[in-house]
Amino acid sequence: MACAEPSAAGGINSANAEAYARAGADILVTSAPYFAPPRDVAVTITAAWSAYAMKIAIATKEFTEVSGHAGQTRQWLVYDLSLHRAGRLLPAPRRVDLLKDQVLHVFEDDGPHPLDGVDLVVCASAGDGFVRHMKKRGAEVLTTGEADPAVAITRILAGEALADPRFDITTSLCKLRDLFSKH
Repeated sequence: MACAEPSAAGGINSANAEAYARAGADILVTSAPYFAPPRDVAVTITAAWSAYAMKIAIATKEFTEVSGHAGQTRQWLVYDLSLHRAGRLLPAPRRVDLLKDQVLHVFEDDGPHPLDGVDLVVCASAGDGFVRHMKKRGAEVLTTGEADPAVAITRILAGEALADPRFDITTSLCKLRDLFSKH
């Protein structure tokens, strides 16, 4: 069976790969990276988004504890990080206390909302309908078992992993309810 593209394999390394490519090889097969000294191979892993230059909303209970059931949450801490720089003090969050008809679980999406422009929502739990609803509004949802909003935002900005979400039976009930949700 003939190969459609010219290829090369065996003995290919950083010293001769360019010569094979110039000779017309479209595909190079090599195991050299597995045997190269560590200083020759580097991998950098970064988040797909940067916490800086974004707005992060944290669902809370009484503005003091990360809240579960984000769709029913009325009290939010909103961090506008658009002017924040690493190594500086964190700006004070804006407290948002939603009216009953502004709670995202019942909000009709028929006008502006106090959480408009938020890029990331942090909460203890959220149903699939809430996650879809927020995605339509341009925000990602991050669930966590971290109870302290200040610790959560600090870890996000440091690029550290948050605690895994705690088991919450209401999340299972929400998933069932979300099967019939308009979102």
